[in-house]
Amino acid sequence: MKIDIPKNLWISSAETEIFHEGSLNGFYGLHLTFSGHPLGSAELMAEILEPLTKVKLPRRKFVVFSGIFNPQDPMYSVAVKAFQSWKFWVIAQISDDSLSLPWLHDVNWIILQTKKNFIPVAVNEIWYTPEASEEVPDEPQVPNPESTQLFLSKGYSVAISTKFLVEARNVWRIL
Repeated sequence: MKIDIPKNLWISSAETEIFHEGSLNGFYGLHLTFSGHPLGSAELMAEILEPLTKVKLPRRKFVVFSGIFNPQDPMYSVAVKAFQSWKFWVIAQISDDSLSLPWLHDVNWIILQTKKNFIPVAVNEIWYTPEASEEVPDEPQVPNPESTQLFLSKGYSVAISTKFLVEARNVWRIL
């Protein structure tokens, strides 16, 4: 359900949803999609985030940050800390080009969506979407596979998905 927030260039959409993928599957929470534009001030951020604090959520509160992130904008870190002070579990859903964002060490959980089969940094969860092929995709090299939730995206034939899951060195689930 869409949440009305003040017009801004920082967050392109704010909504509540029941998550359908990964380890959050079945949980209800906030999903913020960022546009990549810098925010500018903490006062403006407070004005934008204030309506989100009034949304009815279960006792265990989640907020997912996704979209395009400006690496020079320090307001993401401030927003993460604000949500954590409001007892939210903050999740960053990022792609390969966002692995060096300076505020990622502040979040509670990192979901990496990738097509690459080499993952250079440890994250909490990987959503692997290899290039479309009739062949079984290579299993990614993951820095910390025993402490990383690993998901193979849907869309491959049952035979290819099954062969990937059986031949993999690590434990994978279908996304």
